[in-house]
Amino acid sequence: MNTQSSELKQNGFTLVELTIVVLILGIIFISFSNNMGAIGHVQKIKQSQNQLKTLKTEFLTFGKTHKYLPCPDTDNDGLENRTNMIVATETLDVCASSSGTVPYLTLGLQKEAITDSWNNLIRYAINTETTDGAKICDKRSSASFFCTLAADTTPWFNMTDTPPNSTDSGSGNYTICNQKTASCDASTTMQGIDLNTASIVLLAYNQDGSQTLNNCSEQNSATKENCDNDLYFHQSQADNQTQNFFDDSILAISGYEIKANLLANNINWDSYTSTSSHSGLTPTYEDFDLTADDNVPISNSPDEQDVILINRNMTTDLDLGGGDDYLAIGNNLASTDSNPKLDMGDGNDQLYIVGTATTSVYLGDGDDAFVLGTDMQSQAFSGDGNDKIWIQGNILEGYGTRRGRKSYILEMGNGDDILWVGNSEDSQSGLIQSNIRGNDGFDILVLEQISKSDYQNDSSLQSFVNEFELVIFKADNNGDREYLELN
Repeated sequence: MNTQSSELKQNGFTLVELTIVVLILGIIFISFSNNMGAIGHVQKIKQSQNQLKTLKTEFLTFGKTHKYLPCPDTDNDGLENRTNMIVATETLDVCASSSGTVPYLTLGLQKEAITDSWNNLIRYAINTETTDGAKICDKRSSASFFCTLAADTTPWFNMTDTPPNSTDSGSGNYTICNQKTASCDASTTMQGIDLNTASIVLLAYNQDGSQTLNNCSEQNSATKENCDNDLYFHQSQADNQTQNFFDDSILAISGYEIKANLLANNINWDSYTSTSSHSGLTPTYEDFDLTADDNVPISNSPDEQDVILINRNMTTDLDLGGGDDYLAIGNNLASTDSNPKLDMGDGNDQLYIVGTATTSVYLGDGDDAFVLGTDMQSQAFSGDGNDKIWIQGNILEGYGTRRGRKSYILEMGNGDDILWVGNSEDSQSGLIQSNIRGNDGFDILVLEQISKSDYQNDSSLQSFVNEFELVIFKADNNGDREYLELN
C-alpha cells in the first residue's frame, strides 16, 4: 500500500486540484487587473474634470479683475493671441482665433495646470465672433465678453443688452448636447441639449487625446463632434469599446454665468437709468398737487413725450397713454380718502415717487424705469419689456399664498428685467414680505441689504421670490457681491 500517496490525499491537493486552483487564481487576477485598470481610468477622468473646474474659476477670476476674458493661445507660448484691427477710426484687439489652448501665463498659471490626466493640452474655445472687429466690442454681441476697450476699469458688456437674454441666445455661442441624443447638430431637440448659450468651452480629450488632436477626421462620430471646430459639442455616453471609445470631459461657461460673475459688483441703478433726476426735461405740466379737479393735458401720441412734475401728492386717476413719458411725484401717490389708478401706458416710461404709493401702478409695455423712495405697500405691474424697478424701502406684507394660490405685490411682466430692493445706505431697508414675480425672460433681483447666507437660510424669503433667474446680494466689506442662479 502506497502510504505516501494516501497521506498526500489526506493532507494536501492533488496535482489536478492544484492546476484548477492556479487556473481560478489566474482568472481572478486578470479580472482584478482589468477592474483596477477601469478604476484607475475613472480616477483619472475625475482628475481631468477637477482640472476643468479649476480653470473655470481661474477664467472668471481673471475676468473679475481685468473686466474682460482672454483669447485662446494659438502658438503654445502660454499667452493669449490677439491682433490689431482698425474698425472705423478705432483700433481693436481682436482674437487671432476662437479656438486654441488655455493661455496659462496670461492667467498666471503653470503649464501643468492646462493639461488633462494624460498630459494632453486642454482645448479652449470661445465665441466665434471674437475674431470679427465689428462684433468683439459690440455690446449687442456675446463676443464683447472679450473686448479690452475698458480693460481693468469696467466690463464693456452689460447685463441686459449683451446676449444671451430672453430673446437672443447669442450669435457665435456654442451648444452642448447630452447623453440623451445620439448626435449633436442643428436638428437636435431641446431634450438632448444641456446648454445653447456657451461663450466658453473647456475640453479634455483624455485617454485618446493624442490621436484626436493629431487626426480628428478619423475618429468616431462622438469624438469627431468635439474636434471638428463647429458650434456643437457632445458630452456623449462614455464607452470603453475600441470602435466607439469615448471619454471626453466638457465644461462650458454660459454667457449668463459670465455676466453674473463679472457684473455682480457693477450692478447699480445709475448704470441703467437717470429716472430720479429730471434735469434737461421741460415739463409739459407742473402742479403742487394733482387732484380730480385738475385737467392734465395728455398727448397720447407715441411721438410726443409727456413730462409731468407733481411737487407734493397725486390723488386722482391718470392715464398717460402712448409715448415715452416721465412722471415725478414729490410726495405720495394716493391718500387716505381716495384710490386713484396710475397707468403710464405703453412706451419707454420713467416714474419716480419720492414717498409712498398706496394704490396700484401700471407701467405698461415698453422698457420702463420706476423708483419708489420708501416702502412698497400696493401692487405694481410693469408689463412687457426690459424694465428696471428700484424699491428703496421694503416690500411690505399683504400678498402671500392663500388656499394654494399666490397673489403678487409686484409682477415684472415678460422681458429681461432688473429689480432692486433696499438701499445700501439704509440698513432698515431691503426686506421682502410679499410675493414678487419675474415672469418670462432673464430676470435679476438685487438685494441691497441681504447676504447670500441669510437668503439661503430663510425659506420664507425664498418662497416670496418667484420666476427670477439670478439673485445678486449685498456688497461685503471689500465691495464684492455674491450671486445665486435660480432654476
